[in-house]
Amino acid sequence: ASLSPFKENTPPLVSAEDRAVMLRIAISPIKKFKMLDWEIQTAEPAYTIDTVRRLSQDHLLKLHLLIGEDHLASFHRWKEAE
Repeated sequence: ASLSPFKENTPPLVSAEDRAVMLRIAISPIKKFKMLDWEIQTAEPAYTIDTVRRLSQDHLLKLHLLIGEDHLASFHRWKEAE
């Protein structure tokens, strides 16, 4: 989903594709970072927990969750936030 389930009433001003380009530019100096577009490519609502589960299948990965300050206050409402 190119749109967060929390932002259905107030969609972002920038397209998902443009946000992906900006993210790729931002992380380009960090060789161990990789931008995955799974959530953009699906027509279904995308939930972070589903992406974490998918990534967790690769036991060689060391995962870290980075979220923006704008999501911190509502994190408790995320799907399976615990």
